[in-house]
Formats: sequence, structure tokens, C-alpha cells
Amino acid sequence: MVESAPVPVRLPPELICRLDAATKQLHMGSRATLIRFCLLSFLDHIEGMDSSLAADHWQAIFNDMKARTKRQPPPAHPRTRRRCRDQSA
Repeated sequence: MVESAPVPVRLPPELICRLDAATKQLHMGSRATLIRFCLLSFLDHIEGMDSSLAADHWQAIFNDMKARTKRQPPPAHPRTRRRCRDQSA
């Protein structure tokens, strides 16, 4: 796979904290490796679906993500005043 130029994406501090925790837990080495892994896994899953079901499935995933965020907000980034919760517990 040929590497391309970096894609600038702004992530909220809460998501960066979650990425850092998952990277550490999975021994991935870097956020970029974890993000690449997640993207490839997600795209493989979507590409393997029947296209007529993909839109409905995506909407269900999105709705679940919104509901989950409202139920339990993600931890703060380590550089903020609030500490990240330990994700390993």
C-alpha cells in the first residue's frame, strides 16, 4: 500500500482521549495505526453488505452512537483540566 499525504482531520479532545486509551490497550503503537485499522475494518464491513441494506444499517449505527454519547459522555483529553477515565476497567 502506497502512503499518501496526511489527511487533516480535527478530532474533539474526548475522541483523542478514547483513541489514546484504545491504542494503549491494543498495543497499536500510534493513533494513526488504530485509525487506519478502524477505517479498513469499517469499510470492509460496509463493502460486504448488500447495498440496499447499507443505508438502513448506517442510520441504525449512527442513531446508536448518538444515544450512547448522550448516555455516557466520553472522557476528557489528558491536556484538559479533567482527567480521562481509565478505559481498562
